[in-house]
Amino acid sequence: IRLFRAMFTVAFFALLRVGEMTVTPGRPNHAICISSVNNSFPQFMEFIIPSSKTDQLARGHPIRLMPHNFAPHICPVSNLHNYLLVASPKHYLFETYAGSPVSRDRFGLVLRKALRFSGMIPGTFASHSFRIGGATFLHDQGLSDEAVATAGRWRSGAYKLYIRT
Repeated sequence: IRLFRAMFTVAFFALLRVGEMTVTPGRPNHAICISSVNNSFPQFMEFIIPSSKTDQLARGHPIRLMPHNFAPHICPVSNLHNYLLVASPKHYLFETYAGSPVSRDRFGLVLRKALRFSGMIPGTFASHSFRIGGATFLHDQGLSDEAVATAGRWRSGAYKLYIRT
């Protein structure tokens, strides 16, 4: 539970693409490595996305997560910290307790199970819903368009397609 709670809240608040946090066959270098994590709990958590759709040259992109004390159960800093207290990832930040990196397929499977358990219809949400929800949340909090685009690492006006009002 701690692993996927951390993954879901980090994906939402960091506006991550699922491929930036999971291992995809043939593209293992896109996932966040444990060596890039700066665990400064409770003040913040930082990590580097080694490469992504908008970083094909693999320059890396730092992400800093701040605590969300208004809703502790969905705080990405607390959830990531709680996962790291019991997990011992060897290479990737998000690994199963058996030591395997979480795959895109596994992430989607657990998301669908969590949605069913919550009484929601799994087909109405997908892994990209975290990115959409995060962008909408930031917009609803009054962040400027530029701040939302920066948070999601968008270089064009494409971020506007993610904001749902």
